[in-house]
Amino acid sequence: SSPTRRSSDLSEYEIAMRNYAMINLMLRTGLRTIEVSRADVGDIVRKKGKRILKVWGKGHSEKDDFVVLTDMAYEPVRQYLTLRPGAAAAEPLFTTVGLNNSGKRMSTRTIQHICKETLRSIGLDGHEFSAHSIRHTTATQILLKGGTMLDVQQVLRHATPVTSQLYVNTIMEDKRLDDASEKLLDSSFLAKEGEK
Repeated sequence: SSPTRRSSDLSEYEIAMRNYAMINLMLRTGLRTIEVSRADVGDIVRKKGKRILKVWGKGHSEKDDFVVLTDMAYEPVRQYLTLRPGAAAAEPLFTTVGLNNSGKRMSTRTIQHICKETLRSIGLDGHEFSAHSIRHTTATQILLKGGTMLDVQQVLRHATPVTSQLYVNTIMEDKRLDDASEKLLDSSFLAKEGEK
């Protein structure tokens, strides 16, 4: 094939690798789109033997927080970065790919669009499904797997536990709908009617 075609194929592959690495990272760490946009290659460091990503959070003026990168969170990022050999520490962790606009920091709007399109591709097409839905999934999965409110607060870097409580309320509502106590009444009253 021609050099142009090969370049195009490489770009599509890099975009796919980037998007997978980015969404997987968001899902496993609860990163906000602004935090993903602000992340640099050099923000992946070790702290007390653990691999972390330094985070410049919403409302902060510097990278004064972090998320722990498990192997499953980090490996797709590592593979994506192999497509950018020699990427400097100060370069954005995730960059734009294109003929005229390659290597630039991704905007939050672009990240939101990628999240929305990815969710749409798996059948989650309502207006309620967004980049924040991924963060919401992170929180609810922590709780469903036995984590505590403090775990949610730490991973999502909420300033207060009040914000984390919203996710508990969602789980309680889902449980209430799935295991409606009203169903117990149906069987009780059905038995009474059958006795007549």
